[in-house]
Amino acid sequence: MKREAEVDSSESPDKIPKTMADNHRATQESAFISPSSARPDRQTQLFDRQLRLWESSGQKRFEEGAVGICDCSSTSAQIAKNLVLSGIRMVEMFDKGKVRQSDIGNHFFLEQASLGKSRAVECSRLLGELSTSKYNPVHANDDEIYDSEHWDGIEDYSGLAEWTAKICVRMLHDDEQATSRYCWDFNVPAILVQTCGLVASIRLQIRELSVIQTHSKSLVDLRLDCPFPSLLEYVNSFEMDKMDSHEHAHVPAVVIIIHFLEIFKSKHDGKLPQGSAERAELKQMILAEKRGADEDNFDEAVSMIWKACQPTKVPTHVEELFNDSHCEKLPWFDGRFWLLVKSLREFVARDPSHRLPLSGVLPDMKSDTKNYIKMQAIYRQKAAEDLKAFKEIVNELAESIEDVDEDEPQSESGHYHDPPQLDLYSEMVETFVKNSAHIRVIRGRRYGSDVSKDFGK
Repeated sequence: MKREAEVDSSESPDKIPKTMADNHRATQESAFISPSSARPDRQTQLFDRQLRLWESSGQKRFEEGAVGICDCSSTSAQIAKNLVLSGIRMVEMFDKGKVRQSDIGNHFFLEQASLGKSRAVECSRLLGELSTSKYNPVHANDDEIYDSEHWDGIEDYSGLAEWTAKICVRMLHDDEQATSRYCWDFNVPAILVQTCGLVASIRLQIRELSVIQTHSKSLVDLRLDCPFPSLLEYVNSFEMDKMDSHEHAHVPAVVIIIHFLEIFKSKHDGKLPQGSAERAELKQMILAEKRGADEDNFDEAVSMIWKACQPTKVPTHVEELFNDSHCEKLPWFDGRFWLLVKSLREFVARDPSHRLPLSGVLPDMKSDTKNYIKMQAIYRQKAAEDLKAFKEIVNELAESIEDVDEDEPQSESGHYHDPPQLDLYSEMVETFVKNSAHIRVIRGRRYGSDVSKDFGK
């Protein structure tokens, strides 16, 4: 019998509350096929391809996004159209111009009746007709335009940080420089687009982007090479030489590989198999216990040998984050993420094994129900214990972090920002712990940095 399981916080001994993400996922799964119509629900029909790409959590983030588009050209309208059809919360179109006859000729979202009217208002009105929701997510702004003079006349820039991204289309070079400079200061991704007929260029400026859910192919962490005490105790409870044929054919592969790996280590000074010869030795030990050709569980154990021989340790890219300067002094623009990274570093330092928290994800494998459920409970218990310890560290560090002297961090251009936000909700913490081995930070270059160098030196 095959089973597939994942950590369910609501059933753990520590009674950790079920997260909003789990509730949202459960709702979508139950609504995917309606009992009455046997057809996908409306949400799934509209965003099926997107859900396949970035799942419900990514779609939720997308639906919370707010994008500002500078210019209402045909290119801008097509960009806005794709955002609206994807379900974004808000798109604001910035353009002071009036609709001309030449605009109508190459613009799908302007009509003859729009002639002489505000280009931003007319374009937003027609784009809003594509919205799948009850309200128009496209807003018009014909009072502002993001040129160099616009930025020089602003005293309060705090509203800029609320944008998910800024898209600048067909802007002059000086205006692009000014807009990208302020987007960089406030950590707002900027997309700079230039078009000329069928030729176009797109430049992406990202200062820093933290990624918790990288949608890795597998979150499985079985600790085959270093079983924790409760798992090792469970493995040692199996007496395979005393089992009948049915019981022997349903011993979980995890139990088999750990059992023989521990025997191998006892014969080799506690070391894991090194090289193909020693891995072949371990393989022969496992196959020697196999009683018949139909015992697929032993074949599954053999397929785990390579993974079991890889030491479980903190990945290199996560260690690099531990040594990052932002882990010492939290940045104002992403304090939550770096507080979690700092807490993760402290968790690894305090943990006796110096390893990351257990994800608790158990893969599909051949086993009887009794053994699988027992093993599932052991992994859940350990994952719940690690999560509880991690949450305690987060609360401890959040309380100990003192505000900077001036309370308001200052950017490279001299603008003041609010201190880093450290308020964390349970869903974010649990998602971070589950994906802790796969977190990433993407850093880009400031627009113009590649052409501002002195190539004569």
